[in-house]
Amino acid sequence: MSRNEIDALCVKAARGAGMDWGMAEEAGHAVGWLARRGLDATAQFAAHLSEIEGSAWADICPEVAAGVWRARAGRQLCPIAFGATFSDCAGFDGGPLTEGRLVAGPVGHPLLVLPFLSAAADMMGHGISVSWKSGQVTLDANGALGGDLSEFCRVSSATLTIEKHQNAVSAPMTGDLAEVDLATIAALDRFAMKTTVPQSESSRAGAGAETRGGDND
Repeated sequence: MSRNEIDALCVKAARGAGMDWGMAEEAGHAVGWLARRGLDATAQFAAHLSEIEGSAWADICPEVAAGVWRARAGRQLCPIAFGATFSDCAGFDGGPLTEGRLVAGPVGHPLLVLPFLSAAADMMGHGISVSWKSGQVTLDANGALGGDLSEFCRVSSATLTIEKHQNAVSAPMTGDLAEVDLATIAALDRFAMKTTVPQSESSRAGAGAETRGGDND
């Protein structure tokens, strides 16, 4: 799949899972951003949608407080909702790292947070580190990624500690576009199909070419 195809499928799947248009577009961009860097985020996103299916959106969005962001009643935070909120707040005084660090989570499939943190690092003009129980990933203001990325790709849920990080001299990460397996495509298609309108007698009656009145050429 091309990046545009990955973006488009993930947007439709997110809509089918109940995200509004704005959040669905954020999700599609995030998955495509990671896939462009060779990171398999598409399978993670499909798993995330399966896990939140039927959830009230308010229950998986961050409740924002100084230094700590969590979801309601100990639920996992949606990484798209968390990432978009972090990025939106990054450009304001009293942003998410005003206290020096932010503890968030647990966050489901936290790999999906990285594109939003990269955008935030660019806005804030400094790097960001993301730590969890067994590792750390760093993001520089120029878009570079470093640290324990291969391990982070396997994390399904984690409480994250996010802090300012001194920029390293490194180049933005690039790589071959991550491949998407058939099982992941099928899982995303299941959600995407929920955006279609079911057939009705009137839609079936209006389908096809009009045959009355002669030739249709």
